[in-house]
Amino acid sequence: MLNAIEPDSYICPHRHITPPKDEGFLVLQGKGVTIIFEDDGQIRDMFLLDPSQGKWGVDIPAGLYHTILAVVPQTVFYEVKPGPYDPQTDKSFTSWAPPEGHPNAAAYLHQLQRHVAEILK
Repeated sequence: MLNAIEPDSYICPHRHITPPKDEGFLVLQGKGVTIIFEDDGQIRDMFLLDPSQGKWGVDIPAGLYHTILAVVPQTVFYEVKPGPYDPQTDKSFTSWAPPEGHPNAAAYLHQLQRHVAEILK
């Protein structure tokens, strides 16, 4: 699947556990960051995906909460995970991050962007 996202796009942190599925992201255009979280919402790791630096992709083991953010406009990620796709069980969302469209989502995204800015220095 292709994910074309902009810097102010919010994708709620989630994981894939029913059934457990690893997931991979490759950046095809632009620059982005994949964030991996601990179960309590603390950031475990961040991976800059930037073709100009030879940082093309990341694999995320099943069961880890994660999200992706665009750092520059017109960023496109290629996402791959095993099928079959079932929209009822594909994603397990967290209780510590607001859902997409929630009034607090923009503030949470801004908080994540501040963390990302630290690795871009």
